[in-house]
Amino acid sequence: MSKVICEICGTTYQDTAECCPICGCPRDMSGNVTEDDLVMDQMPALNKGGRYSSGKKKKEIFDFDEQSDDFPEPENEPYSSDPEDDEDNYDEQPREHNTAVVVILTALIGFVIERVAYKPLRTAPRMSIMISAIGVSYLLQNIALLIFGADTVSFPNRITLPALSLADGNLVISSVTIVTIVACIVIMAGLILFINKTKAGQAMLAVSEDKGAAQLMGINVDGTIALTFAIGSALAAIAGFLLCTAYPSLNPYTGSMPGIKAFVAAVFGGIGSVPGAMIGGILLGIIEIFAKAYISSQMADAIVFAVLIVVLLVKPTGLLGKKIQEKV
Repeated sequence: MSKVICEICGTTYQDTAECCPICGCPRDMSGNVTEDDLVMDQMPALNKGGRYSSGKKKKEIFDFDEQSDDFPEPENEPYSSDPEDDEDNYDEQPREHNTAVVVILTALIGFVIERVAYKPLRTAPRMSIMISAIGVSYLLQNIALLIFGADTVSFPNRITLPALSLADGNLVISSVTIVTIVACIVIMAGLILFINKTKAGQAMLAVSEDKGAAQLMGINVDGTIALTFAIGSALAAIAGFLLCTAYPSLNPYTGSMPGIKAFVAAVFGGIGSVPGAMIGGILLGIIEIFAKAYISSQMADAIVFAVLIVVLLVKPTGLLGKKIQEKV
């Protein structure tokens, strides 16, 4: 009559039993062996931790430290005790993505969002548009949460330029900072040229001041607004790339506070002014850094928003914004 060795706790029992009398493991999960094949009776289990838990009670079956060297190694071991083998089997490399493709896809997403969430509200009050914007932001966050999960992942650094060392090494400027500054200057110059020198840019200016008059002049208002959303979304993708490169961690909530601060910087510098938005962002960053260094790191965000309130009270149009007369 053959016996069965329980793969969970190592107990040997007759094959007529339906389950292990010790741990209750079903017989179909254990291997059938004959008495001649048994190395020893009541062979200990070769589980990973040397301990077995059966729900109601725990029993220590085997300790690897007390195992003899000539004990037979189990076959088909699901893991390796060699750390180098584990590194070969579980080598997690960051997933590579084409930045240009991501920027284009983000621009398309911005175009679709404008068509779905903003175009139906073209004649609605501005408060309705603001509420729609807040709703879309939360919708995107939760969609990313469902798709990618809430775990924070590392962001690969694609900027491999050397850092800039000044003052005999006492001041070191990282390559990410240099690339960010250069990218901001180039993007600002490109936007200014696009708005002032192209027909689409002039159409954006006209629509921003008076949609009705722009439509009477033959400007495609819906197409111009959609193009604006696409360009803004593409620039947001570039900003997200630079942000995650500087702070290499990413989760669905990474862009929440930077997005709010970007809006604050635009209002601070002046809505409708591209140089004003950049200057507002720089001043906002300086204020936040000094607040963290000399006042309180926990109060830095509150101080930033307090400065915004003061600026709006003193100069509602922002630093470089211009007052637009309402047409009635």
